[in-house]
Amino acid sequence: MAELGLVTRNVSESLGDERKWIHYGLTSTDVVDTAQALRLRQANNVIKADLAAYKDVLATLARKYKHTVMMGRPEMRHIWSLENQYQSWLDVEIAVTAGWVAEGHVPAEDLAAIRANAKFDVDRIAEIEETTRHDMVADHQKKALQLNKILHETRNPGLRVF
Repeated sequence: MAELGLVTRNVSESLGDERKWIHYGLTSTDVVDTAQALRLRQANNVIKADLAAYKDVLATLARKYKHTVMMGRPEMRHIWSLENQYQSWLDVEIAVTAGWVAEGHVPAEDLAAIRANAKFDVDRIAEIEETTRHDMVADHQKKALQLNKILHETRNPGLRVF
């Protein structure tokens, strides 16, 4: 705003009797706000044109790659392609369960039963996902609390976290 005052003063000094009409009936803020609105309108036109161009590029890429197999990302973690990869998913689940058996968290008989009977039931996808998600969230929360406790006790030896 100081610049506007300098410009007004400079212009007024170069005028004769007309100087009383410069800046008459408005404030410096009126001028600044109007100029800002005009700049924003110009910027908006540039941005709209760029977005339209990006939209066209993205639409072209979407059409080009619409049949490309993609990695699924449930809960921000990647899994194998969703295209006919259920058996791979089941193999991973069995491997994870085997790890839990080795750590003593899951009885070995349960792993044997899973290996013998595990088949992917397409009609039960929603039920399986909900159960698995619930179990995974509970397991992650438990591990996060354990890690948090270890970190706090390591950084602050005198502080106990319960």
